[in-house]
Amino acid sequence: MPYRPYTSSESQRSYAYKYVWFGAACSVALLPLYLFGVRGPYGLIFGGAVGGLLASTLTGRADDYFRSLCANGHRWVVFALSLYMFAGFTLYLFDVATPSGHDLSGSSEAASVGGMALFFDGHLVGIILTIVYHAGYGYQWLRDRVGSDEET
Repeated sequence: MPYRPYTSSESQRSYAYKYVWFGAACSVALLPLYLFGVRGPYGLIFGGAVGGLLASTLTGRADDYFRSLCANGHRWVVFALSLYMFAGFTLYLFDVATPSGHDLSGSSEAASVGGMALFFDGHLVGIILTIVYHAGYGYQWLRDRVGSDEET
């Protein structure tokens, strides 16, 4: 076996998993705090969610299994972002996202503009994509645990 001086130890690898799970808890807690306007612990929880995402992208000293879990979460984010952008494209294509589109659709502008503002809120989209990443990561992790044929 070749000597690799920068190989991470078992405890270093376990911290990568802990960071991502901590980020998952923070991202789930972040959504209601944002929607209800709670500002007290928001900055710390936001930092925890960002830290979990950073741990998933800076995987230089992590094992291949951790990288595969992160890759699955990243695929889920790209898919969700594609759906979101397609929905935005559709809204603009049919002019529903503009005031003239609201007039043409016959909807009340106050309700529609509020919904459009929420739909195009970048901070909210970022929080939701963070949750989607952790859902993809967790789904793959659970699938590997539940679907394994190994006897313990």
